[in-house]
Amino acid sequence: MPVAAVDRLRKDTQKSKELEDVKKKADEAFKEIEKLKSELAAVKADKNKQKEYAKTADILSAADWLEKGYQHNLKNEHDSAIEAYTKAIALDPNLVLAYNNRGNDYNNKGQHDRAIEDLNKAIAFVNRGLAYSYKRQHDRAIEDYNKAIALNPNNALPYYNFACMYSLKGDKLKACDHFSKTVEKGFKNWEYFKKDSDLDNIRNDDCYKRIMEGR
Repeated sequence: MPVAAVDRLRKDTQKSKELEDVKKKADEAFKEIEKLKSELAAVKADKNKQKEYAKTADILSAADWLEKGYQHNLKNEHDSAIEAYTKAIALDPNLVLAYNNRGNDYNNKGQHDRAIEDLNKAIAFVNRGLAYSYKRQHDRAIEDYNKAIALNPNNALPYYNFACMYSLKGDKLKACDHFSKTVEKGFKNWEYFKKDSDLDNIRNDDCYKRIMEGR
């Protein structure tokens, strides 16, 4: 399954949640900054309050950089996205989403080792599994896909990644089984299935024809 294609699928399923998370965090930071501003006006000599203000301002800036990175990613500007996510992480090292997104951009650039390093921190099992798969470390990919399914059994993407991986390996039975589960879990992008070369090995199998019948 091509990296760019996976990235598009991820964007479809995560775009609204990412934007919602960024907006929520930014709104919370704005409120906290206003509160601290009023307090600082009364206690300008309180260094602890000043540090708290600076920390909150950094979190806001991190959310801004996260959003900038996401916008660069939408334009396939992966270097600029990585730079933005790196700045977000520098300001807020606990911003898991920044590690996840930067890992995806490293994947898109073919820098899979760096992707794995970031995705380890983000515990992003689907994306890390994909990176392992591209490195032909299939046992590790399988482990991560299984973890992703354990965390969210209704997530269709790890099942689809399984189907692609097994198809490429020539294990048609397992590929068909996971392709069937992909559809059962709600991923039904029929036109995409027809174009994804990862599924070429099972196109002539009865299971594939049955799933795609009339599509």
